[in-house]
Amino acid sequence: MDDEPYEKWVDKVRLYEYGIALQQIAKGDNPEVVLDSMSKRIQNKLLHPIIDEIRKANVSTYDSVTSKKHYEENYLNKTKRVADHVLDD
Repeated sequence: MDDEPYEKWVDKVRLYEYGIALQQIAKGDNPEVVLDSMSKRIQNKLLHPIIDEIRKANVSTYDSVTSKKHYEENYLNKTKRVADHVLDD
């Protein structure tokens, strides 16, 4: 799929899966089960390159250990103060 357009690759996937489904139906498999299985395989194949690109684009540089340490140093380890909206009776 590297150099061919996505639409052309999609058509190849559809024809390939359609051929497998026809063979399974000809063999006597339940058509409803065959079509359900075919649709799931097509969906997975078509979404795979898209999801792969999304994962590549969303590389996180977030460091949870450093962030937690920063939070604890700046907020949790400070002297405990009563909130300004709480009044002692």
